[in-house]
Amino acid sequence: MTRVGTLRARLREYDDRFTRRLATLARAYGASATRYAFAFVFLTFGVQKFLVPGPSPVDEPIMAVADASQVTTVVPVALTPAFVGIYEVILGLCFLRNRLGVATVLFVPHHLVTFLTLAVVPSLAFAPPIPFAYDTFGAFVLKNVVFVGAFLLLLAHHGHASASRMSDSSEATCE
Repeated sequence: MTRVGTLRARLREYDDRFTRRLATLARAYGASATRYAFAFVFLTFGVQKFLVPGPSPVDEPIMAVADASQVTTVVPVALTPAFVGIYEVILGLCFLRNRLGVATVLFVPHHLVTFLTLAVVPSLAFAPPIPFAYDTFGAFVLKNVVFVGAFLLLLAHHGHASASRMSDSSEATCE
């Protein structure tokens, strides 16, 4: 084997070992880290909407979607950002307390409405004249695709961990 071939083989071996170690750490701590990251994001975004003086950067889109989708019959347009802020704080607390069932009930509609913004108020998300050229708000909304993916992985891990705990406890009672 040539020196280059040996070097490549060693690099592959180190990469495989490093990747296995990272995967072990991710299995041990990834779900908790993801849950705490969600808690941090939702708590800080939520608190900003009703405690920080002045308008939130997303007040305009929130009010535009509320107005366009007739949500104003439930919450007045002017109070919609504060309502969304409280909603996000509750969602953040669900992640913090590991209440993923309640978090799911809140997370799904939150993200459906978030993506609805692209259809209801496209002028806030797209930079004309180029189709699908996003401005800052559009990018802000689209990053939620990553949130949805991370949330699905978190649920899968949680379901797997719950199933493992249930099978462990059933084995203990069967002995």
